Formats: sequence, structure tokens, C-alpha cells
Amino acid sequence: MIREILMAFEITGDTIELEITIAAPTAREYRIKVLCGEDGSNGFTISSGQASKTLTVGYVNPPFELKKGEDLTLRVFIDKSMIEVFANDRQAVVAWHEYEPNDLHVSLFSKGGDVTVKKVTAWKMKPIRYSKSIRPKPTVPKKKAVGRHSDPIHFKPTLPKKKTVGDVMPFFWKGEYHVFYLTNPMGNHDVNWEHCSSVDLVNWKEYPPALKPDHKDPTGPEGGCMFTGCIVEKDGTFYAWYTSWNPKNPKGREFLSLATSTLHVTIT
Repeated sequence: MIREILMAFEITGDTIELEITIAAPTAREYRIKVLCGEDGSNGFTISSGQASKTLTVGYVNPPFELKKGEDLTLRVFIDKSMIEVFANDRQAVVAWHEYEPNDLHVSLFSKGGDVTVKKVTAWKMKPIRYSKSIRPKPTVPKKKAVGRHSDPIHFKPTLPKKKTVGDVMPFFWKGEYHVFYLTNPMGNHDVNWEHCSSVDLVNWKEYPPALKPDHKDPTGPEGGCMFTGCIVEKDGTFYAWYTSWNPKNPKGREFLSLATSTLHVTIT
């Protein structure tokens, strides 16, 4: 029977930043739990092992492998149920965890060997809205001052009045900067991926929408909003990952979607 060892840290809270360095782990399995009970129960688990080629972060399993003799440094940002984990500055994961009000502790487990903790640092995070010292003071522009965002280095897309822009998604390809962004030309339940490009970040060219809802199928997964995602290119094909959102879809409100194109201007 392999013994499991528990180490509890004197760290509590649900808005904290942690930095934990473990000396070249040799244990078959080691786990760090955050937002757990004082006895290590419940909680959100970050785990790996000596021969493992993945880092388990809650329900996410990204590839990660330590080099021989390499220490493991985890930086963990806990903001209530939102948890961000950075491993040796080469792997990053964001996950969500629902927790009980009293589960505010941090623990370390090892199985099949010992682990040596070289460093543990914790910082309490404070909401910006409570900090008066860093709140900017209102300023009154001079009469001859340039209007807000009207100078040449700010791009302002052509939009109908009272429509919004959000969630910028940049993409650089063959010396040209492409920017995809969200707009709601017909209201909050109709969101497009707009597209513009520039070679110098000063002069911009606007294109027709790269992604837009399928109005011919108003109850389908693509009938509502094309939400945030990212663009990658491989072997001449462009891949756009995004969230399709439609509360009218009887099969579900949200789906992870993929669109492809051999042209970088329009993606279908």
C-alpha cells in the first residue's frame, strides 16, 4: 500500500496569489489543493507526477513535462471561483471551481515518494474599487486638446450610433496586423466578428464581417451570437475557434465552434 502524505499550509482565502516551488519532484504523484477544507477535503486540484506528461488543473489536462532535475514553480491566482495556473512560465490554464464558503485552505499531497517545498509565497488580492490611492483623478482636457481617441494612432471602426465594440482578437500574418472584434449591429442577441487590417498600425482597412449569425436558422446554434475566440493558420488554412451562443436553440445555449477558410478576409 502506498502511503499518502498531507501537508497543510497556513494560507487561507479566496482572493489570493500563490507561488509554490517544489524541488525536482520525484514522487509518483503530487497534488496541490486550493479552496479546500482544513483537512484537505474537497477543493480544486492541481496535480502531476514524476513520469507524467500532463499537468492536471481541475478538469483540464494540458501537456506539461518537467526536464530531468527541473524544479516545478506554480503561480496560482485565485479570484473567487476563477482560478489561473501558470507552470514554469511555459504552460497556462484558466478554470472555474464552485466552492463551499468554509473551503478556503491550501494543502499539498504526495503519493509514492516525498516532495520538498523550496518556497511558498502568498499575497492577498484586494479589489481595485476599494483602493482610493490608485483611483485616477478626473481631468479636464484643454480646449485645443485632441478629442478622445480621434488622433491617428487610435482606430475607430465605422459603426452605427449606440453600437458597441468589444473583445479584440489580434492575428499577425505575413507582415500584416489583422484585428477581429465583436460588434452588435442589430442588438445584444446578434453579434458579429468584424475584421480590419493594417501594415503600420496607423492606416487601417475595414472588411465585411468575418463571422456573422445564420439568420436563416434563428433557432440553430449559429442563429444568435458569434462570441470571442481566436485565429490560427496552418498549411494555408485559417481556423477560427469561437463560442456560438443562442438562447433560442433547444439543444443548448452555448457551443464551441470552428470555422475554416483559405482566405484570411472571410471565414465560413
